[in-house]
Amino acid sequence: MHSYNQGQREVHTAYPIGVEVLIDDISQKMKHLNGGKIGDLSKIRFCLEMGHTKYSRDIDIKDVYTACLKDWYEKYLKKVVNLTLDAKHQGDEIWALGGGCLLPGFKKLLEKNGFKILDNPVEANVFGLLSIAKTIMNKNSPATSLKL
Repeated sequence: MHSYNQGQREVHTAYPIGVEVLIDDISQKMKHLNGGKIGDLSKIRFCLEMGHTKYSRDIDIKDVYTACLKDWYEKYLKKVVNLTLDAKHQGDEIWALGGGCLLPGFKKLLEKNGFKILDNPVEANVFGLLSIAKTIMNKNSPATSLKL
């Protein structure tokens, strides 16, 4: 979680709650659908990144995904969302970044809670850091340009 004021970061708090936690939970809880074997993490990630829950031609993990998403939110994200919403109540705009924003059904939940989802949440952080770097470079050496 980051908080900025006039372009300066005021708060940076990292929480180990990424989508990897969700994907791992899904892989463990889908054994009953997968012949008793845990799910392949890369296959789970791929189908979620594609915006669906079709793990394979014969296996749809929708019910497992829905249950795990709810657990993940309650166990890991609820606290962070509530802290962030406190900032919103102080008049701040809140953005959600990263690939997790695009999880099936999750974008709607974030927007319902007042988060703004940028057009490209996966790369938004990179573009923001690039913009800051360009601004700093322009301030420090007006004769130097950064070509990318």
